[in-house]
Amino acid sequence: MATPAAQSPRPKRLLDVLQAATGFLGEHHVEHPRFTAELLASHVLKCRRLELYLRFDTILTEPQLAALRTGVRRLAGGEPLQYVVGDTEFRGRRLKTDKRALIPRPETEELSRSFSRVMRSGRRSTR
Repeated sequence: MATPAAQSPRPKRLLDVLQAATGFLGEHHVEHPRFTAELLASHVLKCRRLELYLRFDTILTEPQLAALRTGVRRLAGGEPLQYVVGDTEFRGRRLKTDKRALIPRPETEELSRSFSRVMRSGRRSTR
């Protein structure tokens, strides 16, 4: 009979890992923990977030688990998701991000759209 230490670890299903990550992120007061965990997992697995729901029974490889663990720790430490995954979307384009640049806020995107509309229309504001 094998001792518990000699037994191989139980395979980790995507659903179980997402649930554990969600709980951990919630305990560390990360905003929207399930959504954030799903975005991180979709980045690591190189798929769209909604595809995760079709892959819940997928057994994750050790490199995938390691990448998820690292990402979850960084998020729990207060690092923004955009820095953890290395990109963000702005006006329909993917931009690379890291600690050297500020992450575009939704308000910045709206301001940029408004400015583009004004410039296209040829009007100038006198304010």
